[in-house]
Amino acid sequence: MGFCYVVTLMFMFVVPISHEESRALLGTQLALIGFFLLNTIGLCVILGVLYRGQFKSQEKLLEIEYSLADLAEKIEKSAH
Repeated sequence: MGFCYVVTLMFMFVVPISHEESRALLGTQLALIGFFLLNTIGLCVILGVLYRGQFKSQEKLLEIEYSLADLAEKIEKSAH
């Protein structure tokens, strides 16, 4: 969301001014926008991988907890 806000401001104010001045400056600004876009996408991918890993480990812990509860129930039944 922040990336979209910054790019919108840049296209509204910075790019039209620099387009009249020099094409090299425009190219630099567009390259910076691309760089920040790639960084934003990379951050989203990394966060997605981290959240997925956290979800998988939490799911595995719940599975172990269920197995322990089931085993405790079986032990309790066999003790009586």
